[in-house]
Amino acid sequence: MTSEEAQSSIAALNAALRNSGFDWVLREVSVAVERGKEERSEVSFESFDAADQPIHRRGGRKTEVTTTRPLTDIEELLLLVSAIRAAIIDGSEIQIDTLRSFKEAGVENPIISFQPDVPEGFADKGYSVEDAGRGRAFEVNLGQIEDRRGVVGKLKHLIEALEGKINAD
Repeated sequence: MTSEEAQSSIAALNAALRNSGFDWVLREVSVAVERGKEERSEVSFESFDAADQPIHRRGGRKTEVTTTRPLTDIEELLLLVSAIRAAIIDGSEIQIDTLRSFKEAGVENPIISFQPDVPEGFADKGYSVEDAGRGRAFEVNLGQIEDRRGVVGKLKHLIEALEGKINAD
């Protein structure tokens, strides 16, 4: 897959997510894309004399440093595909299977309640999760998930086609 094809796929997936009401996935992936990829490497330090000539030392000290670099287009596409699969496709399948099991067990109108996934005392330390749209509890019921099933199916088809193209290259 070329860089141009990856860019085109990213734009198409982002548009599909926005049009389907899954903007929250875009916000989460955007944070990871902005941060880039961490890489560790060892560097040696050199010393220079007053005449700006290097001072040669045997067994020079090496230090490990961490740097970040932007994701390549392919890395960005893989991250987006992985996020869509985990958060939307697999998540929806797990939710619908769970709610159907409850319904079959005789629970009237089963609901799954999701609580914020933030460490205890997070807000007490002055961190804010509300600004990013996170940190709020929400619920889903069988009707909501079944209503989304068509959209999730289209996203699943897109993701499977992209995964096939990525793996073929």
